[in-house]
Formats: sequence, structure tokens, C-alpha cells
Amino acid sequence: MSEEREREETVDYLVVGAGIAGHHIGALLANKFGPTGQKVLIVEKSPKRGGRAHILERDGYTLDYGIHAVRYGEKSALGKSLIEIDKQVDFLEPQGRSYVYGSKTVDEGAKSFVMFPTGIAEFLKTPLVGLWSFLSFLIKIKRLKTGPLLNVSLRDYTENTLGWDEERRNKGLGEFLFLCAESMMVCPFEDRVSFGEMVEAFMENLKQKISVTYPKGGWKSLFDGFAETIEKNNGVFLNVECTKISFNEGQAISVTLKSSSGDEYEVGVNKDVIITVPVQNIRSVLGELAADSVVDTEFIAQCEALEPTAGVVIDVALTRRITDHSGIIFLRESNSFGQWYSNVESSMAPEGALVGTWLKPMNFADVSDKSKTDAALDEMWKELTQAYPEIENNLAFVRRLIVPMCDGAEVNINQHRFSRPSCEEPIPGTSNVWLCGDSTSGHGAGGDIGHVSVRQLWQKLKKKLDV
Repeated sequence: MSEEREREETVDYLVVGAGIAGHHIGALLANKFGPTGQKVLIVEKSPKRGGRAHILERDGYTLDYGIHAVRYGEKSALGKSLIEIDKQVDFLEPQGRSYVYGSKTVDEGAKSFVMFPTGIAEFLKTPLVGLWSFLSFLIKIKRLKTGPLLNVSLRDYTENTLGWDEERRNKGLGEFLFLCAESMMVCPFEDRVSFGEMVEAFMENLKQKISVTYPKGGWKSLFDGFAETIEKNNGVFLNVECTKISFNEGQAISVTLKSSSGDEYEVGVNKDVIITVPVQNIRSVLGELAADSVVDTEFIAQCEALEPTAGVVIDVALTRRITDHSGIIFLRESNSFGQWYSNVESSMAPEGALVGTWLKPMNFADVSDKSKTDAALDEMWKELTQAYPEIENNLAFVRRLIVPMCDGAEVNINQHRFSRPSCEEPIPGTSNVWLCGDSTSGHGAGGDIGHVSVRQLWQKLKKKLDV
């Protein structure tokens, strides 16, 4: 990505941010117009693309920034967009099962791996939760209207509606629901994770009949596919920062861009501005004048107050493939989860080697406390090496990360899909500035929010284009 390219005087569409959402919406726009059509410019202040989905290649291993499975594979929002732009990326399903290490339901003494069911047939084979217990619960929630439950927590529902005590919430079906909140919602906090959003996610899983996948070639294949489409159709990436948007009666007419050397210049905008960076940073993109005088002040406050998912991550690179586990692995004592993802896509590690990643979600306020993050990382490492004792004798390297923003918004009772900033309407006070990404109102949970928000915004923009 360069800042040396001849400067554009005017563009039709300006996309702020070259993370996965910026690549995604940029590719859809560029593909729509073709190489001789309307101009798409994507600006990114970081010298490298990728945002929070960037990768690191080290000694033949490919490291993601935290766990980056793709739910629903080719049926996902990402998959649908890749088909639309005619890019072939295969999504690989784990060939092995998911497991819980140290289940509170099963393990009374020595810890063991217990199957975590991801399909109806697996409920017949696991001691974690019985099939009939799950089916009766499923029948119950299928009758529910999720709207009123979006601001009801998992604990509130199980304790006050189902009448469960603490033991019931921690074992059997209760433990299964907690692990779903942890992995599916990336919010293992029973008192605030949205039960309504969990029900929506369960229903979507049943509908799609496919759970976690991993892209063949890793996330680089996704970025390359989108970038190739953008550049083939005369779209442009620039390594510059958007520091101000100028308006005329609520319509964005130009943006101020700043190079790494501090040089600023203005670029006109004919059509729309799309902001894909986390909404918590909206003021720095709009500029103080627009934030204070054009955009609705309550909306700015809502964006800045949004809390992301946060946590700590351990990446483990091994010189030898010590296990064939390829599904999601839960470490129950440390309340963390991860995956040996090179057992799904072997090119992510050297031949015969292994790489995996584990995430422990934490309260956003706690990740700035070094004593708490150190303790969380130590606890996770201790349990991971208990689960896989051969790790330490086959270790290539370990990477420990503190991640203050895993996903842009924690899906909780105060931040469900209808209480996050909209990806389907222009920013209040403007007519042509839009948001998309994983801190917006995209449906789903975790990383799904960002991908789905792009598709939801794209449907709106296509209607606008067809008028």
C-alpha cells in the first residue's frame, strides 16, 4: 500500500479503513462499476492492510490475530460476496470433533477431553448434555419471539424464567449454554450476554447446517481475493489517514487526507463515504467540527461509549504435530477456547508441524490492568500444557497478546443489534456517510457482525444505485 501514487482530486466512493470490512465493501463497489466505471478509493492510516484480521508469517508458520474461524463457510456473508465478485475461496471444515477439557459436568477428579456437540447426532454420544434435554430446550426456544429477549441476559432467562439454580447453570445444558456464550457470542458473562441474540445464533446454526470453517490459504486468500478485484477494477488503496470530512447541508463533499509525513490535502467525494473503522474512533475520522456541528451529538456519544470484546491470546507453534484435534477446544478452568487450525488448513504450519491459537475473553476494563492480563495468560498456559503435555518438548515459539479489541462490539443486553449504530442508514445528520464493520448493527455475533454488516449496507447501496 502506497502514499506515493498520484493524488486523486475527486473520487466517487471513499472507504475509510483497509481491514476486512474495508476490503469487502470496496471489492463489491469496484466489481459493480468495473475498470472504466466510478472511482473507489480505500484509505488506511496503518502501513499494512488487514486491521484486526492481519496475519503474521514467522518461520513458516502463519499466525492470525486471535482465533479467526469463519462461521457457515460459503454460506456466510463473506462466502456470498466472494461468489458475487467471482472469486473462488474454499472454506474447510474441521474433520475432527470439538472438545471440552475439564468439564464441570463430567470431570470430578482427573481432567479429560469431553466431546462438545456441534450437531444433533453428537448429543447422543457426549456425556456433557443429553439429547432429550437439548431437544426440549430447542423446542422451547423455537417458540420464542427473540425481540423482547434481546435485552434479557442468559442468567436472567435461566434463573428467573427456567428456575435454574447455580448448580444447574454450571452443569449439563447450563454448561453447554455457557460455552456457547463464550465461543459463539465471545461473551462468557452470563449476567450480560444477550439471550435473544444467542437464540438467533442457534436458529441460524440450525438453518445453515454448518458451523466453523477456515479459509483455504488462510485469511491472506480472502484479502488477496478482495484486493485483486478492487485493483483490477481501477480501485485504489492509499496509506493515508482520513482526518476530516467536510459537509454541505449534511452531504459529505470532500475529505482531508494526511500522509505519514504530516502533509494534508483534500479529495472531493461525488457519491458516498463509508467508514469501516471501529465506531469508537468516529470523531477522529469526521473531524471535530463535523462531530460537533453536523452529526447528531447523541449518536457520537453512543459510538464512543460502545464496549468491544477484549481478552488475551496465546499462539502456539510446535515443531511436531502432537494431536489431530481440529475442532474448537475449550479449556474450562481458564474459560478460554481455541483451535489447532493447521489441522484444518495444513499450509498454516511447516510440514509435520502444528500451530494453534487460544483466546480468553475478558472485561474490557480489565485488559488495561497488567496484573490481570498476566494472570489470565499464565492460567491459560498452565491449563493448555496440562491438556497437551507434549507442547513444551516440541515448542517452536509462543506469542502472548493482550487484545483490547477482538470484535468492535460485545453482544450484550445493552449492545444488541438494535442498540448499536446502524449499518443500513446514513449517520444521523448526514445523507451520504455510512458505517459498516463489527461495531455496527450487523446481525450475528463475534466476527459475523462485520461481514454481515457489509452485506446489509451493500443491499442499501445497490437500491440507491438502481434509483
